Amino acid sequence: MAEKGTESLTKIIKILESMEPEERLRVVNAAMLYLGGTTVSDVLQKKDQNKGEEQKTGSDTSPSGYTLSARAARWLSQNSFTEDVLESVFYVRDGEVQIIADDVPGDSVKEKARNCHLLCGIRGLLQHGEPRYTDEEARAICRDIGCYDNTNYSKVAKSLGNWVGGTSTSGYELTRPGECAAAEMIRLMTSGNDNS
Repeated sequence: MAEKGTESLTKIIKILESMEPEERLRVVNAAMLYLGGTTVSDVLQKKDQNKGEEQKTGSDTSPSGYTLSARAARWLSQNSFTEDVLESVFYVRDGEVQIIADDVPGDSVKEKARNCHLLCGIRGLLQHGEPRYTDEEARAICRDIGCYDNTNYSKVAKSLGNWVGGTSTSGYELTRPGECAAAEMIRLMTSGNDNS
């Protein structure tokens, strides 16, 4: 049994050797999430929570001094986002988070509007600790970005599939796949700023 574990470990190490450290962490975390285990990021975060009173409340303070929920801090860590990267998309001060991006990826108005929904969810995660947002917030960002189409807007939410739960009446919330899609979109938006 121990020999089988050693062989497995050797194979895993060979696969991970060719990757950058951040990519290794993402792969290991993704594997643990897939298998239903505790991620490396979760273990490190729990360790940090035991260090001080602020961590005991489940929050983390960024270098700019704003406080993040444990869930938001975990999302940032899992995606290896630096504060500089986030601040090219969001303005975060005094507990308020604003989307400052002037464009989002997408080849059509519909794709851009979908990505506006993802940004709204991450704004909610950063500001409130939950990736929730209202239909009106999503419409406002679509208008700001220039991808609001009143005639076809109702089709946008339906096209989000498993990325978002909820309704226009009750509000929306990003699912785990939605949080992953948002991370990839933000990574694409900030690829020139990503020093992680």
